[in-house]
Order: sequence, then C-alpha cells, then structure tokens
Amino acid sequence: MDPHDLRVALRGRAVLLVHENDFLRRYLADVLADNGATISAHAFAGIAVTDAIRDATPPPVLVLSDSVGGAEAWVDEARARGIPVLLLQSSRLAVERAAADRVMRPPFSGFQVAETVAALIHEAERRLAVGDEA
Repeated sequence: MDPHDLRVALRGRAVLLVHENDFLRRYLADVLADNGATISAHAFAGIAVTDAIRDATPPPVLVLSDSVGGAEAWVDEARARGIPVLLLQSSRLAVERAAADRVMRPPFSGFQVAETVAALIHEAERRLAVGDEA
C-alpha cells in the first residue's frame, strides 16, 4: 500500500493496542499514530482493556499480543462485538489463531502492522455496507 493511501485509510481510526513489551508497544503505537490512527495502548491485562472494547465508538481494531494475560477473553469479546482482531503471535501460541481475523508472526515491521490494520478496517466497512444493503 502506498504510504499516502495508508495515511488516508488510518486517519482518525481507533486502534486498541495491547502488548506486554514496552518497546514494541511504543514502536507500533508510534507507527500507527504517524499514519493517522488514534491509539489507545495498554501494557497489561486489566479492566481498562475490557471497557475499551465494550465502550468504543466507533469500534476500533484490536491489535493484541497473544501472550498478554486475558488475551483469549479479549479476542472473544471483540469478535462478539464485530471488532476486527489482529493477533501478534509471540514465540509461543497462547491464543487460538482461528479466533483472530489476522495473525502476524515475528519478524514484522510497524508498517506491515499498519497495512494490516488498514485492510481490516476496509474489510469491516465492506461487511457493514453489504449488511446495510441486504
């Protein structure tokens, strides 16, 4: 995806980013924000993440490390609310891959994560549009 198109696709879009690694969380948040996304980043399991999933308007894309405590429950909660999920796989697979819309295995770049988030947004909008036409 062209960098300009990526910025257009992500401009003002909500992304809920949950990762236990401080460096990786900040890096991904910076790349997504530099491309126009509005980031809510969390370091650990907690009520704030559950509340963010339940209360988000418009629904965000959930970008989640599979090794964060509570990850499986958050994937289930997000999927139940129609929120797209990008699962960032750690060295061990802690969450069932089939539960997520997309899975990325390391190594990956922030730009690849941003492109995948943009694709998930596009797919979610297309599903909504088709649902509205039916």
